[in-house]
Amino acid sequence: MASSLVSRNVRIAGRRTSVRLEREMWDALAEIGRRENANLNQLCTHVVHSRPDGGFTSNLRVFIMNYFRVLQSANASTSGSTTNEANVDSATPPATSSGAVLNLSASR
Repeated sequence: MASSLVSRNVRIAGRRTSVRLEREMWDALAEIGRRENANLNQLCTHVVHSRPDGGFTSNLRVFIMNYFRVLQSANASTSGSTTNEANVDSATPPATSSGAVLNLSASR
């Protein structure tokens, strides 16, 4: 049976490493990169700096989930919904008016 995980090389703070994720997770990271005007290496470096404890791949999955939770919550609040979800990851602040969720300028 073929593995559903896809390996890719990334650079985290200048150091090369490989990461294995599901294709859907890579697609989600690509979407986050487009939304945040950031490349994969910048996103991975952000995750390492914002979540230093635990395994990187696990933290990357949690980051992806939290990113879309915050984005959904911000979209719901701008549409007049009464949804008031807590920000589950302090590394992903609420979306700004430009649509960006992360402040990656400090890590560039």
